[in-house]
Amino acid sequence: MEFIYGLVAILIAWTWVDYFRLIDVYEKEKLKYFIIIFFLGWASVLIVLWINHILSQFVVFELNGYFINDFLYCTFGIGAIEEFAKLIPFLIIYTFIKKEFNEPVDYLIFISISALGFSAAENLLYFRSYGPSIITSRAILSTISHMFDTSLIAYGIILYIYRSRKFSIIIGYFLLASLSHGIYDFLLMHEPLASYGWSLMLIYFLLTISLYATILNNALNNSRFFTYKKVVNSKKVRSHLFLYYFLIFCIQIFLMKYVFETNMSWEEILYLFIFIAVIISITISRLSRFTLIKGRWDKLKLIMPFRVFGGKKYYQVEPLIRFAIKGDSRNEVKMNTYFNEYFYLTPMKDKSEYMSGRMLAYIENKVLLSNNITLFVIRLYEGDENSPYTQLLLRPKAIGANRFKKDLPIVGILKSDHIPSDGNSELPIKGISFIEWAYASPINKIET
Repeated sequence: MEFIYGLVAILIAWTWVDYFRLIDVYEKEKLKYFIIIFFLGWASVLIVLWINHILSQFVVFELNGYFINDFLYCTFGIGAIEEFAKLIPFLIIYTFIKKEFNEPVDYLIFISISALGFSAAENLLYFRSYGPSIITSRAILSTISHMFDTSLIAYGIILYIYRSRKFSIIIGYFLLASLSHGIYDFLLMHEPLASYGWSLMLIYFLLTISLYATILNNALNNSRFFTYKKVVNSKKVRSHLFLYYFLIFCIQIFLMKYVFETNMSWEEILYLFIFIAVIISITISRLSRFTLIKGRWDKLKLIMPFRVFGGKKYYQVEPLIRFAIKGDSRNEVKMNTYFNEYFYLTPMKDKSEYMSGRMLAYIENKVLLSNNITLFVIRLYEGDENSPYTQLLLRPKAIGANRFKKDLPIVGILKSDHIPSDGNSELPIKGISFIEWAYASPINKIET
C-alpha cells in the first residue's frame, strides 16, 4: 500500500504543478527545475525532524489543551519550523538558477512547488497512519494551505525586490506565514475546539484562498513580460483541476470500498462527494480567475473568494441576486484579446437609440470599479479610426446568455462622468449609467 499511497501523494502534487504551468503565461519555466525543487521539498521533511530532535533535548513544548500554549506551539513549534524547512529548497535552487527568476510569479511558483514536495512527503506519512479516508481532505485543505503559507514568504521577497528594499518586510512575511500555518493547525488540534474547529478551519481556508489569488494576481500583473494578448485560460485551468480531483476522489473511494472494505454506504459517499465538490469548486474557480491589469498591486484583504449580490439591478447590466466567484469571468478574459485592437461593436437591438448600427471601437485601458468589477475603457468611433470618437466603458456580461452566435462576447455599454487614465486607479460607482447591450467581434470576423 505504501507504493500506492506514494503515487497518490505525487498525483496530488502534480495537480498543482500542472496548475502553475497553466497560469505561468508570460515566460514559462523549465519542468526540470520544478522536478528538482519538488524532491528537495520532499526531503525538507528531514529538516523538521532534525530540528524537533534538537529542540527536544532542551525544552518540552507540546499541546496541553491550554489556549495560549497550544496557539504558540502551533505557530512556532509547528508553523515556523515547517515554513523554515520549505524555504531551504527554494534558497538552494535560487542560488543555482538565479537568472531564471525574472518575473515576480517565478518566486511564488518555485516556493509553492517546494511546499508541494513537503506536503507530498507529509501526505504519505498521514496516509500510512490513517488510511485512505483522509486522501481528499489532505489533497484539498492541507496541500493548498501548505502552498499558501509558504507563498507568503515569497510574497515578502517579491515586495522587497519590486516595491521596497527593506529586509524587515521579508522577516515580517515569514512570521505571517508561521502565524497562518499556526492558525490552521490550532483550529484542528486545539482540543476545546473539537466540536467546531473544522467549521472555523474551513472558513479560514476560504479566506486564505482569496489572499492566495490576490498574491498570484499581483505577481502576474507586474511581470516584465506582461501583455494583454496573453491571458490565463480559466476554462482550461478549471477543467484540468476538476479532472485531477475527480480522479483523486475515485481512487479514495475505490481504496475505501474495495481494498479496505469499509462500511461506507453509497449514500454517505454521495454526501461526501457533494461536500467536497462545493469546497473544491469554490477553490478552483477562484484560483483560475485573474484580473490582469498591468502594474496593478491589490491590497491583501481577508475576504471570502465569492460575493453574493441581491436587491437591485446593476446599471441595468445584470441582476445582483446571485452568487459569484471573484475574478474575471470568461467574457472578461475574451475581451482582453481585443486590448489595443480595433474591433466592431454591434447593438443587440435592431433599432438602437445610441448606435448607428455596427460601429468601430478600440480598447485603450482596463480599470476596476471600487467594488472590484472589471470595466474596459473604449473609443467608439463615428466612422473609421480617423473620425471623432466618444470615450465609453464596457462591462462584459457575466451571467445568463453572454455570447452571441456562440463565440462573440456580449457587453454592456456604459458612460461615466469620470474615466481614470490608468488601471491602478479605482473608478467610483457613482456617475455611471447604462446605455445598451452590444456584442464585440473582430474586424476580420465574417458574420452570417
